[in-house]
Amino acid sequence: MRARANILEQIRHLEAKVRLIARQNNVVRRLMSVPGVGVITALGFAATVDDPTRFKRSSSAGA
Repeated sequence: MRARANILEQIRHLEAKVRLIARQNNVVRRLMSVPGVGVITALGFAATVDDPTRFKRSSSAGA
């Protein structure tokens, strides 16, 4: 039970860190305003695209 409680505490700590990072990034916050897009998805997309100016069209970024 102690191990499970420790794991849950670590998860809460990591989630708080991820949410803090997301709150500090305007692009991520804008992405999260889309229905169904959460913190992890927005951070992942922003990290993958990195520099959106390298794509001439939005369709070039892929699905």
